[in-house]
Amino acid sequence: MVKTLHYEFDVAISYADGDRPYAQALFDALKVRGIKTFYDRDQEARLWGENRLDFVFDLHHHKSRYCVMFLSKNYDTERWSMLERQTAQARDFDGHSRYILPVRLDDTEITGVNSKVIYIEWHRHTPETIADLVEEKLGRITHRPLPPVTQKPVTSVPGRGSVVAASFLDTVKFQDALVKYVRQAEHARKNNEHRSERRRSFVEFLLVLQL
Repeated sequence: MVKTLHYEFDVAISYADGDRPYAQALFDALKVRGIKTFYDRDQEARLWGENRLDFVFDLHHHKSRYCVMFLSKNYDTERWSMLERQTAQARDFDGHSRYILPVRLDDTEITGVNSKVIYIEWHRHTPETIADLVEEKLGRITHRPLPPVTQKPVTSVPGRGSVVAASFLDTVKFQDALVKYVRQAEHARKNNEHRSERRRSFVEFLLVLQL
């Protein structure tokens, strides 16, 4: 029998601090639709005093069904958004269905983001139409036609972004480290090991990547 997973949140919003207005606008649209959304500004009391590494890991691996990820120049350069992206990607890599729902705010080449993944562009939508898409993704709506989506063509772009992305995704070093991290984390969860052990596995993964 297939086990049904129950998540605390339908979706988590991942964004850089510099892009907070976009995240706030989407959160407001999702809230109106009754979609359970993790947005850090809405969870300040809960986050107060928490270990950030532990919370980010639990959120993206166990508490949220999907992650709406705002991709931008800010997202590529801020350290904590980089940490959150890597955590969400580890869930995406190990899962049976896609977890990350990317929304592009600009054309920045995001380190480690596979250019073949289909995304939507913020400037072609409103917060309300993106919230409608999330609602449809959750299976609550089946009759609304999908707005157009864009798949960025795979091109060779000179400079830091393309070089780092290639080394980040295509090397055996990254794949081995990611598989090891996911297996260790899942083993720790199933055996109810202390959070410090799960955090240690995650920190080791980041060190391998030389974050």
